[in-house]
Amino acid sequence: MRKGAYIINVCRGEVVDTPALISALRTHKLGGIAIDVIEGEPRQNSYLRSGSNPVFDTFRKMPDVLITPHSAFTSTRSVSDVKRKGAAEIKSVLEGGFPREIAWINPEVKKIYLQGFPHLP
Repeated sequence: MRKGAYIINVCRGEVVDTPALISALRTHKLGGIAIDVIEGEPRQNSYLRSGSNPVFDTFRKMPDVLITPHSAFTSTRSVSDVKRKGAAEIKSVLEGGFPREIAWINPEVKKIYLQGFPHLP
């Protein structure tokens, strides 16, 4: 990569080598980064639970880093798409079907769903 290049990451923090990224910023090999996600998000939510996240805390102190709150995708079209896709998943369940695999946030819920909720009163 050319010295002074910029990296933009709006997908997942793990697609970049975070320690190498921090090193490249500190040594000015990179001109800067713009990120919408950091390593471990959104799974661990450590920043929300503990009030600190070492990666976030490092990035936020660096002058050549722009961080957005995992909302860089936001546009009129993307918000409309999210609403439409969510409604389609709900419709599928109400019609006796299943949400797409990617829509299952908690895998243990699927097992309970498939068992017909025997544990509920």
